Amino acid sequence: GPRKRRQGSAAMSATHPTRLETRTKERRARMNKSLGKLKTLILDAFKKDSYRHSKLEKAEILKGTVKHLWNLQRAQMTAALRTVLGKHFGFINPPFFHF
Repeated sequence: GPRKRRQGSAAMSATHPTRLETRTKERRARMNKSLGKLKTLILDAFKKDSYRHSKLEKAEILKGTVKHLWNLQRAQMTAALRTVLGKHFGFINPPFFHF
């Protein structure tokens, strides 16, 4: 049959957050803390003044992070290609590749 509701549970839920609400709040706090750390790293990586960019939106922080990771990956690939070309073909700085 239908479950009986305990008296006072409606009033109690209004003053005490549910477990789900508490977990959601904690998860958001962890995400915001991580975004704050990412923002600091990205502003340092792009040599930006953190005071002037204090109000970066979350989407801008994530976009800057992706851009920085792409740049790092491209730099690693370029260095690897130069190493391979130098070892196998004797090129120090291949003239036909402009990186």
